Amino acid sequence: MLANGSWEKCAFKKFNPTAKGLDIENGNLHLLMKTRTQLIEILIEMGFEEMKTDRYVESSFWNFDTLFQPQAHPARDAHDTFFVSHPDAAKVEDK
Repeated sequence: MLANGSWEKCAFKKFNPTAKGLDIENGNLHLLMKTRTQLIEILIEMGFEEMKTDRYVESSFWNFDTLFQPQAHPARDAHDTFFVSHPDAAKVEDK
């Protein structure tokens, strides 16, 4: 159109510099997070319940020994494990 000048004979809609454009949707879930969310929804539909796990302290017996994790495993290092002062006072509640 610019090269041959045919734009001069075409009818264009009036330019409106104050018109707002379409809203841009920013961001998406990471593929693994999307898959995790879908899997959780499927399990909940099957009747499972999601447990709140942010209130529990696992003992090293249940966290390491029952899983047959070797004593020298790097996950048992002090910087990867939290230790509590009075582990015998920790309660596990059903709900």
